[in-house]
Amino acid sequence: MIADRLSASVLLYQVQAVGDGPVHERLREAATPVALTLLDLTRTPPTLAPQVLTVVENPSVLEAAMACDSPGPLTCTSGQLGNVGHTLLQLAGDQGTHLRYSGDSDGCGLWIAEYVARAYEAELVAMGVSTVQNAGPEPSSVLLGRLLE
Repeated sequence: MIADRLSASVLLYQVQAVGDGPVHERLREAATPVALTLLDLTRTPPTLAPQVLTVVENPSVLEAAMACDSPGPLTCTSGQLGNVGHTLLQLAGDQGTHLRYSGDSDGCGLWIAEYVARAYEAELVAMGVSTVQNAGPEPSSVLLGRLLE
């Protein structure tokens, strides 16, 4: 098996970037989430504008944000925190972006959340016991509040 920089991606939605590169242009012009690969992040890395970036585990959260016309910058790791996710979080942290993380409340999701908080100084949101206790029987029934505060 040979690792490549094109197979995996992260999704970015409403993420503001400054600069003139091809990734900057894609982020500025997009009305829907933009998939960035490891190649994008290493060959033409974006310079992120100052913002609070919320990192989520599931693409369905991005779709819900779109449906609600959320102005909050979001990125999605699609359930895994592989090389492309680590690269984006490191890039964002190096540029002074404030990171927030919200993922699944299962064992793996909690492990990822703890790691992201420790390694990238992300603030955990909607990851507490009260979130699970307040969840109803329907998916996405917990009101998380505004994504951008």
